[in-house]
Amino acid sequence: MKETVQQYMQRINGYMEGKQPLAVQAATAKKLEKLIKGVPAAKLRKRPAPDKWSVSEILAHLADAEIVVGFACG
Repeated sequence: MKETVQQYMQRINGYMEGKQPLAVQAATAKKLEKLIKGVPAAKLRKRPAPDKWSVSEILAHLADAEIVVGFACG
């Protein structure tokens, strides 16, 4: 069963429960760097399935979102 928009928003907001959003955002880049350190580029570019994003694609999407949010809020 697919999530409704409301269910999606509740799930995403649940990840931040009890946390300071700006502190999480500030720590995210270093955490991601630590997670992928030493992983071969080919592995980061490999999609787990044809319709799924690779790690590299996800990281690029997160970077794009940071730019958009920074521009919109700045």
